Amino acid sequence: MKNKPIITSIFLSLVFTIMSCTEDSDNMNAGETGDSSQFTFHAGELASLSDLYIMVTDPISGDLLYWDSSTDFQDNITFDSKGAKTVDITYANEYNTGFNIITYRDVKTDFKLSGFYYSCYDGEFNFDPLNGASVDLIIPGTKEIVEIVNPAYNHDVISVSGNNIVDQENKIIYDLDNDITVIRARLRSTTFDLQFVFRFEDEQEYKSIILNKDDWVMVDDDNYKYEMDTTDLAPCSKHIINLDKNNTWIVNSQVLSSTGERIAIMNWSTYYQNQTGSDINIFVQDDIEIEELLLNVKRNNINDGYEFQNRFNTVPTSITLKDFDIEYEDITTTTFDYVTTDDYDLIRTSFKYRNDNQISSWDIYQSSRSTFDYSLPVIESEYLQSTNLIKSLLQSPHKMTTQFYTLDVSVDAVYDDTGINRQLQCLDFNSSYESIEF
Repeated sequence: MKNKPIITSIFLSLVFTIMSCTEDSDNMNAGETGDSSQFTFHAGELASLSDLYIMVTDPISGDLLYWDSSTDFQDNITFDSKGAKTVDITYANEYNTGFNIITYRDVKTDFKLSGFYYSCYDGEFNFDPLNGASVDLIIPGTKEIVEIVNPAYNHDVISVSGNNIVDQENKIIYDLDNDITVIRARLRSTTFDLQFVFRFEDEQEYKSIILNKDDWVMVDDDNYKYEMDTTDLAPCSKHIINLDKNNTWIVNSQVLSSTGERIAIMNWSTYYQNQTGSDINIFVQDDIEIEELLLNVKRNNINDGYEFQNRFNTVPTSITLKDFDIEYEDITTTTFDYVTTDDYDLIRTSFKYRNDNQISSWDIYQSSRSTFDYSLPVIESEYLQSTNLIKSLLQSPHKMTTQFYTLDVSVDAVYDDTGINRQLQCLDFNSSYESIEF
């Protein structure tokens, strides 16, 4: 009888050991089948002067998996994705006159949220003391300039006195008293050298000058100048590129020379230089040996059109713009569904909200692995009630724009790294877009 408690104790120990092993085995199987998993994404580059909202939802059920609102986030955010291998991440930022909301659908773990510029090459966003500076390019004589390409176009109205003739459209001052011509411009990033192109009255040939940030001479803290001689001008050729579509176009183009200079030859922020027709023109100084030419062409219409970006080792004679055949189903102010048989890699859906003249947006990015149908996730009321414009405008967008893309790289190779909208400036793509008014 004295041995019975010992036998009972041994028996219970065996039972507990077996049960423990069974539980461990079940937990391992649960992990293997994806019933529970930890998901991590990086959000340390989202610091803001105003509160940011982050929300993570299940891509299939739409269930909320995580949310927070803060002016600064930790470097990594980890949460239980409830077995989901991908998640939808949404973040929002409201400021005085508007708001931005972005959703990335079906991203994988280790995805990086960032508000920083995405650099395509080393040194692209180095400190730039000349950014925003006004510059004057001064040419001797007042012979009329009948064509000009000014990649640093100044949108300010020119106001001068004295014996001057002013070309407001092209920002040219013909100073008759001093027998000089002044081209007004405004520097943006000085990462690029700037190619200014001219054709003078009674001349057929184009001439150009290329200036870098070290060429400009300081007048004061905000103004610089460059006084040139006509012997500084070099021959420059016009290249015609056929688009096979008759429309109005804006063009952005840079050249990387064989000696490493990056030169802006066209800048599409200069909308006054729209080009109309089925051809576009770009100009390249004859002595430049092209290592790479970036060409970005877009229809000058925000509602419907095309956008094309590609890199070439020589100036192309034609490019093909892609039409996507899209049918819309179940479109509401918070949902969308598309039907297409076209191959595509990426879709950007954008809901636009108007507050007086300020436009805010909710952009949804998805790769080809996502379903077409989607409902906007519901922003948590605790955050929503603390907002002004998001709360008042979210139920009444005035427009929805859809842009379909094909990329020249594997979309999976870039989509799960960081925001695809940050990377698009570095990628080659072909796209078309259209809008629906509500």
